[in-house]
Amino acid sequence: VSHMALSFLDMVSHFEDDFSHRLHLCDVKPENFAIRSDYTVVAIDVDMAFFEPKMREILEQNCTGDEDCNFFDCFSKCDLRINKCGAERVNSNLQVICDKIFRHWFSSSLGSSALSFPLQRQLREAGARA
Repeated sequence: VSHMALSFLDMVSHFEDDFSHRLHLCDVKPENFAIRSDYTVVAIDVDMAFFEPKMREILEQNCTGDEDCNFFDCFSKCDLRINKCGAERVNSNLQVICDKIFRHWFSSSLGSSALSFPLQRQLREAGARA
């Protein structure tokens, strides 16, 4: 599991640094990732991934409270003076992956329904190879 956790961290680092703009993952769930035989984690469903300029555009909406500024897993804050969400994301890919992926690894067994079946199977198989 440590190899896969490091691979998730490496992937997050690539999304932060390897493109001309930061790539934001707004729909983080186990079934959106796969694990290769070398324990490399890959994103397989990126329909809710946006580069920084588009992310700012998506977040900057009218609001009456912070809850109006949540776009799936990408959050912003509502400026109540002007009733507009800030263009800056207030959470990070790493925070969401920690919450939605890592927390389940450490708070439940691999057989738990907290993880999707394909990722459960991949984790079991990867553990058997280690």
